[in-house]
Amino acid sequence: MSETKLDAKRIRRNPWITAATCLPWVIAAGLGLVTLLTGVPVAMVAPHVAIFGAVGFAAAWRRRPYARLEPTVVRVDEHVLRIGDEMIPRGRIQGAELLPTPFGFVVRVKPKNQLVRDIRFADDADAHRVLSALGFDASQRTATYRIMSLALVRHRFAPIAFAGVWMAMCLVAAASQVPWLIGFSPLFFLAMGVVFLKRGSLVVGVDGLLLRWLWVREFLATKDIISAAHFDQGFGRSRVRGVEVFTYRGGVKLPMGDEQAAMVRQRVVDVVAVARSQVHVADDALLARGSRGMRDWVTQLKALGSGATGTFRTMPVMPEQLWRVASDAAQPAHARAAAAVALSPTLDDSGRMRLADLAKTTAEPKLRVALERAAEGAPDEAIEAALSEVVE
Repeated sequence: MSETKLDAKRIRRNPWITAATCLPWVIAAGLGLVTLLTGVPVAMVAPHVAIFGAVGFAAAWRRRPYARLEPTVVRVDEHVLRIGDEMIPRGRIQGAELLPTPFGFVVRVKPKNQLVRDIRFADDADAHRVLSALGFDASQRTATYRIMSLALVRHRFAPIAFAGVWMAMCLVAAASQVPWLIGFSPLFFLAMGVVFLKRGSLVVGVDGLLLRWLWVREFLATKDIISAAHFDQGFGRSRVRGVEVFTYRGGVKLPMGDEQAAMVRQRVVDVVAVARSQVHVADDALLARGSRGMRDWVTQLKALGSGATGTFRTMPVMPEQLWRVASDAAQPAHARAAAAVALSPTLDDSGRMRLADLAKTTAEPKLRVALERAAEGAPDEAIEAALSEVVE
């Protein structure tokens, strides 16, 4: 891997602002000392001052007002990321994301057990070059995000229903003189808390978006995505923001913070662009299962990939044709998995690595497992099990 070298600006927190947000803690400590020395009970307000300081410190740490921009040079090779004089081993980097801002494109690098590093680039091309060099571009692997509860956008009026049920239960308990019914009240409030506080997860891959939350399991194929945009609904304490993904079947709202929403929206735009830039192919009928049993289908696929089905009148299927099907995000999951299984008998080390890299970009979990099993050269029993999950 050749070295990638780019000019950038490193974003650092303003030390004066950070120090100013710590002043309430100093004041709280001073109030406690005054009470200890003089006996004047001013320390009773110290907890309030300390809480105010904690809130201010957290806000300043997250938003970084009046941040400092330091011109730097970013270098990436196969072993290390260099940001100016700082070196971060590639093995310690857990993730990297692209955050678009009004002032440029920020690459947020997340080293293991360390604070994130934010590097600003003038244009998105340089930012994508760094992401690609680090191996975290949208075309190289999936990205996983924690999102707020979907109840905030799908069950906004659930608290009214909970309150109605609780009031009805209280009335029934009072009218029937069965007070123990009120004992179920905590269960209703607990259920409401679980529904509205339980966070979900979003996996964004080249093939689509996988959404998980409580009982919800939704997959939005990239080929069905039209666009993604920020949404802002409600007001006051009921205000909810996030990203809305528009598909041919309607919009799907994903509640999250503003900064994360910008990253998710950019990621969705990137995976859609990658998927649409691919050369799509027709679903090859040779890969279809037909009336075969699962074991016979796997045997047929492996024979197809190894060229054993070629005859004087029938040309064998070329590996590149199978690669096009396996790599095409617009193909059905069963066709991509079948193409991967057909490729597996003839894969060398570079081919297995290529198929494993393809699995890293796949959000649909069953398809991802099937691609991984084919890349590993797993036994037929394991491949049959993975393939049957995709077909179902």
